[in-house]
Amino acid sequence: METLKRILSAAVLVPLFIFCAFNDYQNGLFFFIILLIAAILGTIELRGFYKQKNVDINTIIIIIFIILSWSLHYFTHYSKTLSIYNAKYNISIILLVLLFLITGIIEVFKSDFSKSLSKISGTLLIFVYMGILFPYVYKIKVLKPNGTFILFFTASLAWLCDSFAYFTGKYLGKHKLNLPVSPKKTLEGFIGGIVLSFASAILVRAIFITKLKHSIFKLHYFIPITLILIAIAIFGDMIESVIKRSVKI
Repeated sequence: METLKRILSAAVLVPLFIFCAFNDYQNGLFFFIILLIAAILGTIELRGFYKQKNVDINTIIIIIFIILSWSLHYFTHYSKTLSIYNAKYNISIILLVLLFLITGIIEVFKSDFSKSLSKISGTLLIFVYMGILFPYVYKIKVLKPNGTFILFFTASLAWLCDSFAYFTGKYLGKHKLNLPVSPKKTLEGFIGGIVLSFASAILVRAIFITKLKHSIFKLHYFIPITLILIAIAIFGDMIESVIKRSVKI
């Protein structure tokens, strides 16, 4: 069942991702919209995680701030003044401080403070995750030159690493890593994910090298960057598992 879910998800999401990623209409408007929707859905999901711990995060306020943050990243391409102002003052950090103040002030007028720390820290964590870090996916796409290729390479590497690790572990795995956060992970899956995704990255670079002008595709940059991205993909997946395990999801 898990294998079927992965195949069906890829069959739906990969073509949609490719279409939106390679569409440059209005500075990647379609890609921006689909990512913003994903950010809002992710915010609601993370808010549900806190709800499992009886911590009530203000959904409306945090979604407003996330929309503001994403809009900032999009409209800086249309306004030179906004772009300069953001580069000088980092508006995302200003939004983070404002969100902290608003969330804190709301708690000032509550009669029960037993969950205040969790509410404030949870709100800030969700905003950093979905409102500050996640927009970099869009910012990668609009990089010049080869932003779309860098984006496609980065996302594909994460997907391939996860998929290769899953299938290698499923069919060849014999030695458990005994990690409490991911008890089913095997040494064979771990090695398979790294080796096969790295080999795929080298192959993709070789196929498209004549079109890749950005300096990160030079071999002496490409190899260490690829290995770093693979490590981030592996541990990022485990960190997400930690978050889910903490709320028994």
